[in-house]
Amino acid sequence: LQEVEDAPELAARAYLAAGYSAERAGQLGSIYGAEGNFVGDARSYHPNHQILRLSLDLLKWAVPVLGIAAWVWARRRRGA
Repeated sequence: LQEVEDAPELAARAYLAAGYSAERAGQLGSIYGAEGNFVGDARSYHPNHQILRLSLDLLKWAVPVLGIAAWVWARRRRGA
């Protein structure tokens, strides 16, 4: 991958060989270059990722526990 990042024209030539137009091959080849290429983690794309994940983890446990508690409470109220 480093080789293609250093020389994105390799990717452009591959797209040309696959039948793409010269303009489109150049556009697609430029994607592989280091210039303007950003690779980040989840927090870079979604800053509130950790809050969302913690909330969902809490709900995974809270919903079933509350459902079981409501079921137990309803059974006790009926005297079963």
